[in-house]
Amino acid sequence: LTQVQRDGRIYAMPITVEPDIMRYDVAQFNQVAAPLPFAGWTVDEFINAVQLIKLDPEDPAPFVGSSTGGNDLLILIAAFGGLPIDSRTDPVIYDFTNPANVDAIRQVLDLAKDGYLRYDRRLGDILNAFNFGNVEQPTSALYADTLSVLNFAALSGSDDGDDSEETNAYLPTTYPRGAQYSAGSYTIGTAYISANAQNPEACYQWISTFANAPDLFTAMPARRALINDPATIAAQGEDLIALYNEVDRILQDPNTIILPSLFDAASAPQGFLAQLWLFQAFDTYVLDDGDLEAGLRDAQNYAITFQDCIVTVPPLDNSSEEAQQAFITGFADCARQVDPRLAPILDLISG
Repeated sequence: LTQVQRDGRIYAMPITVEPDIMRYDVAQFNQVAAPLPFAGWTVDEFINAVQLIKLDPEDPAPFVGSSTGGNDLLILIAAFGGLPIDSRTDPVIYDFTNPANVDAIRQVLDLAKDGYLRYDRRLGDILNAFNFGNVEQPTSALYADTLSVLNFAALSGSDDGDDSEETNAYLPTTYPRGAQYSAGSYTIGTAYISANAQNPEACYQWISTFANAPDLFTAMPARRALINDPATIAAQGEDLIALYNEVDRILQDPNTIILPSLFDAASAPQGFLAQLWLFQAFDTYVLDDGDLEAGLRDAQNYAITFQDCIVTVPPLDNSSEEAQQAFITGFADCARQVDPRLAPILDLISG
């Protein structure tokens, strides 16, 4: 409920949880006798798997990351012991240059440089910041995915509910967990009642009815009691139910780091821009053979300077369009001061 609360009020009813996950090709794992990556696997098992699958340097990368944003990298970096963006505090802590964070970032990016992770330019090209890359169905051994209500790959089994390995080419699993941290990211599917509804109680009863019908959705139920409900199992299969239970366990673990989803970050200018600068350093290191430490120092300077500037921006006021625009303009002015290269994007947003 915390994601739909503001100023002590609940603005929506959560219906589904849509976590970032991995999918793996059973056949490709079996071909090299790699242990199957069941939910809850470790980062060491992840490294072992991708190295077994890619024995020939000319083979394609075993893991294909997300085609939108870069949370797949941040989740892996956390598993390697790094937290360059720590959203557990308010304000968020940006620490791109801490030695432990630099080491974790380097380990993940070196996997990309060595061909074990396919790396597409993330957000480093500022003028094309909203061109998030390829969206084709991967044929790799592992790929990043999100279990959303619009993702029909979630129900990859047969119509009769047979979710055997022979039926499903790709099975779902969690991201690998680390010795120090496990990380995850998710969005939620919600339902709203208009403030102008003539019969809000009837609306609430209707929403409550379909929220308790897990067979209507292809995502993880937001209500924990529905995860192991027979209707959910029948509709989505035992593989997904096992995944949902592991995701639920991860989310309840106090050591789990919850990373803002792409859309959460994009809706908050600070989060989006901090990731933009960080991923620019990633791009330069992986694709342009640049200096990682120098790139991270630059990204850190941008993020901290911007964070200091926006403290002076008045809080968001939704009472009028003029007040909302003043808030947006304040953020845009800070961003222009910190990084003039952002002007082409900011001009579209703030005018």
